[in-house]
Parts: sequence; C-alpha cells; structure tokens
Amino acid sequence: MTTSPNQTPHRCATCGTEYPATILVCPECRTLLVQPGARPRTPAWVIVLLSLIIVALLVYILVLSRQIMFEHRF
Repeated sequence: MTTSPNQTPHRCATCGTEYPATILVCPECRTLLVQPGARPRTPAWVIVLLSLIIVALLVYILVLSRQIMFEHRF
C-alpha cells in the first residue's frame, strides 16, 4: 500500500497490513484499529452545583406560585 509523504504508515497488530492513520478498521482483516477511550467522569462538584441550581429554581417557582395564588385568590 502506498501512502502520501505526509502520512506515516501503521501496521495492523493482527495481520500486519499497512494502513494510513486516518482509518479505524483494518482494510484486510477488519480488526478495530483504535480502541475507544474511557468516557471522562463528570466531577462531583459539577453535579453538586447543578443540583443546588435545580433546587434553587424549584424553590423560586414554589415561592412565585404561592404569591400568585394568594394575590389573585385562586
């Protein structure tokens, strides 16, 4: 397989076929060439902060709805 001068050829670990760096599956044996990385975990402080914002919004909605109910006597 010929590659352009800008691309470094790689070899499949399973069959040894050369392939360009831009493909994800070996063209010869169909082996997955790039293993998917682990998904990064969301930091705990982000979850806590979002939870506090949601609680604050719910309290605000509750206060506003109570004010509307008492002012308009529904």
